[in-house]
Amino acid sequence: MTRPSISCAPGWRAEARRRLAPLLVAPLLVTLAAGALAAPLPEGEERAALRTFLERTINESDSFQDRYAAEVWLVDMAARLSPFVHDPARRLSLLRQVHAAATQSGLG
Repeated sequence: MTRPSISCAPGWRAEARRRLAPLLVAPLLVTLAAGALAAPLPEGEERAALRTFLERTINESDSFQDRYAAEVWLVDMAARLSPFVHDPARRLSLLRQVHAAATQSGLG
């Protein structure tokens, strides 16, 4: 006669993951929220100048498939890069070069 297994091994990993998931996700959400709050939004003339530069950058770029894809990618990446490159014109120029190089290499 075989004895039944008294191990709790089959479900303990799934249970541990389920319990730890909120603890792992919470710091990520706090970090993302802090980053969003830390980057001040441009106002007035700076915002208008940034918008004009963004439109010109999108129109001059030939590595994007369409205008919408260019705008979404550039705006998203510019926000991520803003803590490191403070000048908006330099940031967008750098991003345009990065995207063109990635597209040329077949990464995009």
